[in-house]
Amino acid sequence: MAQNRLSPHVASFFREFSCWTSERSDIRAALVVGSHAQGIATETSDVDLVVMTRTPSEYISTTGWIETFGAALRHVIEPYGALTLVRVWYDNGLEVEFGFTPENWSETPEARAILAEGMYVLVDRRRAPEAFDDKVDRVLAEAIEIAPYDPAWPTWFAEKKAYLRALLPNELIRRIEHAGSTAVPGLAAKPIVDMLVEVTDLDKTKEQIVPFLERAGYDYFWRSNADDDSPPHYAWFIGRDFRTRRRTHHIHMVEANFPNWEALLFRDYLIAHPETAEQYERLKRELAVTFRHDREGYTAGKGEFIRRVTAAAKTS
Repeated sequence: MAQNRLSPHVASFFREFSCWTSERSDIRAALVVGSHAQGIATETSDVDLVVMTRTPSEYISTTGWIETFGAALRHVIEPYGALTLVRVWYDNGLEVEFGFTPENWSETPEARAILAEGMYVLVDRRRAPEAFDDKVDRVLAEAIEIAPYDPAWPTWFAEKKAYLRALLPNELIRRIEHAGSTAVPGLAAKPIVDMLVEVTDLDKTKEQIVPFLERAGYDYFWRSNADDDSPPHYAWFIGRDFRTRRRTHHIHMVEANFPNWEALLFRDYLIAHPETAEQYERLKRELAVTFRHDREGYTAGKGEFIRRVTAAAKTS
């Protein structure tokens, strides 16, 4: 998934489609696959969707919903393995393949083959709704694991960066940086890519970005940098693997003047000083044993080391 931007009418369609699904509880997940998800789409490429629903026949037998996304010139229905495609040609030139399938489709060999080629997750509501306190407890109790450095981590970052650039409002997103331990070559880390995303306006981020990413299955928190929950606050998201639900990304959306950007100083110092990176790895491994199911304790245990190294980075 290499492209940075979708064409405006394709990006607009994806956002409209995501909003439409939010009103239909039978739709459990919706994915973009094919050339747009792989970053190889051209101006004439069609849009390929997989819609996992409890009632696929409803959308195949009654197609009035097609006009929700524009004036349709024509449509055809085509069987394609476990998917039934409703292919629609719109008067704005957009061609869309709506592939409807039962909600367990992602467990099939056909699905694994298609998804391995690339996907955007537009909607993922397979998890039952939960109260905020339950969400906090679930997230904090997830096990901490330190894995050897994986050369694929920069690719994970690049793919998620392309996803954010493609689907989120252009006017809100500025720089996107790979932060944290997965950005330091050779350093063992939790296999979760930390991303710093500069947004122009956090209030508009809550209005325009938070609902979109929550529909796509991200855990969202309005988070403080301070222990006492004092300002400034920022938008924090946990991204997960569509199939396993394991954490893959932490996305920190902050404004340009936020202290979070000091994480890049820490990152660059570790890259330039391998001996310090080794000390940090040993500390993390020790903390991961002590605080395996206590993420707050694990983070607090790293605090003094990070502050000391960041101070050294500012004076070096």
